[in-house]
Amino acid sequence: MLAEDPLDGPPVSRRRWLQTGAAILGALTGVGYAGSASAATRVVALGEVASKVRRDERWLERELKKALKAELARIELPKNARDHFVLSVSLTQLFTKQREGRDPKRGEAESTAVISAVLRKAKGGTLHAILRGKATAVDSHVDAREIELSALHGAVHSALRRVPDAIST
Repeated sequence: MLAEDPLDGPPVSRRRWLQTGAAILGALTGVGYAGSASAATRVVALGEVASKVRRDERWLERELKKALKAELARIELPKNARDHFVLSVSLTQLFTKQREGRDPKRGEAESTAVISAVLRKAKGGTLHAILRGKATAVDSHVDAREIELSALHGAVHSALRRVPDAIST
């Protein structure tokens, strides 16, 4: 028994050809848009994210990841970056203490966060840079968790602001 030639079927209309072409063009255009997302996400990928701060709360690591993704989207990387990198980050310290404020009847909370980050080349994993960020937030009238979040965001910004310089060297 001979196999049928698929080209011997009914003729394809011009409209069908245009629909197929439009679908292919749309798919290719979508790939182009996905590839031009932001320079930071193309050149720097977020690797391991961990917290050495021992707490039962899960919000801390989730907020750390959110802050890192937001900061990576915000930073401007050199346009001539040839290599791709992986950024691994660890929250090494986060502590909050109560202290006396200007008004003796109202205390203030002070929170300090410290971030350690390692920038590695994606190909081969060669260590490229070690980054550290530290920030302190002080406020009265605000929940301690909000002050910790402010310190966390500040530490992430402090560490990641050095990424463009590290990549260009």
